[in-house]
Amino acid sequence: MKKYFLFLILILLFYGCKDLILPTASELLISKANMVLDGDIQWRYTYFGCPQATGYIKNIGNNTGHNVMIIIICYFDVSKTWIIDIAKGQAVNLAINFGDVIPGQRAFFEATAYNLFSISQIKAYEYKITWLNR
Repeated sequence: MKKYFLFLILILLFYGCKDLILPTASELLISKANMVLDGDIQWRYTYFGCPQATGYIKNIGNNTGHNVMIIIICYFDVSKTWIIDIAKGQAVNLAINFGDVIPGQRAFFEATAYNLFSISQIKAYEYKITWLNR
């Protein structure tokens, strides 16, 4: 009798689950921004003589990102062991609105190395892009 009752419960359980709607892969996809460097970082001098990195950051995600920041770590040696300055900048999208970068758009940034006096001091660099999702 117990086996029959257990078998009946399993049949009802499987029959009830056959109409269960599972989410698709696109429904499981989390909506978020994804910021990447768009092109190369260009170096120039500010009007007061400090090296400044400029370039564009592009949102290749599926949501708006805001408060997009770039940090460029400047090294004195090619092996990246001696940090001589950290340049920080905020990406600004003047075409849309200042702080938001919508999917597919890009934003301009400037990051100044205030402790340096020459671009030739920078032998290597690396960058990190941070942002908040809307």
